[in-house]
Amino acid sequence: MADTGNQRVQKFSPEGVWIASFGTPGKGAGQFTYPRDVAVRPNGRIYVVDSGDQNGGASIKVWEPSFL
Repeated sequence: MADTGNQRVQKFSPEGVWIASFGTPGKGAGQFTYPRDVAVRPNGRIYVVDSGDQNGGASIKVWEPSFL
């Protein structure tokens, strides 16, 4: 789940129990400015759309399953 207000991504179980979170505020590796959407591939790779700023700039950041 993209947690835009806290500039991180959170992972929950199907029952809604918190499992993990990652990301900190910023523009470097492992950081988000405004994460908006998350997709997870069957292999576990995580894609996060980070809008970067409020003027429409966006990027896609990728994490491997081993990161969590």
